[in-house]
This record gives sequence, C-alpha cells and structure tokens, in this order.
Amino acid sequence: MDRSLGCTAYMERLLWRKPWTEIAKAVGYSDHSGARKGAMRYAASHGLPWPLRPETLGGKIYSCRRYGVSWLYLSRHYDRPIRNLQVLSYKWARRNDREWPPNQPL
Repeated sequence: MDRSLGCTAYMERLLWRKPWTEIAKAVGYSDHSGARKGAMRYAASHGLPWPLRPETLGGKIYSCRRYGVSWLYLSRHYDRPIRNLQVLSYKWARRNDREWPPNQPL
C-alpha cells in the first residue's frame, strides 16, 4: 500500500473520521487544506470515493474491520464493549446489504 502523506490523510479520514486540522498535525501537513487536498489527490489517483460521505458508528466499525483493525483495538478506541461494536457493525451491514462478517480486506 502507498504510504504517502495523501494516503495516510485519506485513511485517517476514512477510518477514524478525524477533523482535517487534526489529520494535518498528525501526518505532517502545514494546515488543514493541505491534508484535504493531499487526500483528495490520493483518492483521485487510486479511484477511491471522494468526497467521503458521513458515516454512522456502525459503518465506521465495519470499514475498520474491512481494513484489518482488530475488535480489541476498536473497543479501546471507542471505549465500548466488543459485543456492542459487533452488534452495531452487524446491523449496519444488514441495513446496507453488505456481507457479514466484515473480515475480508478491500
């Protein structure tokens, strides 16, 4: 996988839905617009969705699992029990006609 700044900014936004200002600081951009533009260029060059649509917690968890993030890490990140996250993700998958379990990488 490409580990450019644009890739990292895109993945931070996709998986964690962090604000652009926070992404810029974490990744190394000078401001939020640089992070956003880098992510946009990365998405365009790799045929990925842009702009990223708002996501529910269940959708975020489902996406993270598809990218290989563990249930334990998600549980600690969201400060919720694993079972609660699994139920949220399962219900999101059923409402959006996605396969379950979400353990196949994209």
